[in-house]
Amino acid sequence: MPDSTAAITNKAANEFVKMSLRGGMMEIESGSQAAANTRHPRKKNFGSMMVAYHTQARNEFKQTASTNSIIAPAAMIPGY
Repeated sequence: MPDSTAAITNKAANEFVKMSLRGGMMEIESGSQAAANTRHPRKKNFGSMMVAYHTQARNEFKQTASTNSIIAPAAMIPGY
């Protein structure tokens, strides 16, 4: 008989990974918008830094997800 606790934990982990990856996409988009829509050099730099950092984190997280047979979401949650 399968362990129902393991199944629940795996489902929760799977959802956490997907939500985290979607949140990372939102951070990338926010940073991109900030960098594109400001004239202030420090704000532009901060937006670019957000894009670089969250893109790297997303790529690493996607690799870990793939290793664990979790399909990474292709888009943010509508309404973000």
